[in-house]
Amino acid sequence: MEIRSFVITILIVALTILQSGEAKRCYVCDSRNSSTCADGPLNGTIRNCPAGLNCATCNYRVSNGTKITVRRCYFMTPDDSQSIGSGDCNMCSEELCNYPSMANNHPNTANTVTISMAALGCLVSFWAIRFVLTDSY
Repeated sequence: MEIRSFVITILIVALTILQSGEAKRCYVCDSRNSSTCADGPLNGTIRNCPAGLNCATCNYRVSNGTKITVRRCYFMTPDDSQSIGSGDCNMCSEELCNYPSMANNHPNTANTVTISMAALGCLVSFWAIRFVLTDSY
């Protein structure tokens, strides 16, 4: 019975960690609606993207010459970055990688550490509750 509980706990922790890797967070904005979209700082424009989508930054010019920047989730691989009309789209596959300046404010690894610590906390809590309820010290 103890081995079975251990295996179930390990599976739950593993699935939690794997599940967290599916959804990617990207900055989402449009410079036509947000004056800070092109150059930052981006204010509260982070979205969870569906599994399989990457982050993208698309820059293009419309017929009157105005430059437009759009950041969003996009279904392409980073190798598929392409030109679109009078502009281009750049893809990236890391979390929050479509920030205006990758040299500044890129909170990628902090999220991974938080998820790992939460999973570890759940595991320790499960074992503590199990020992208290079964009086097995």
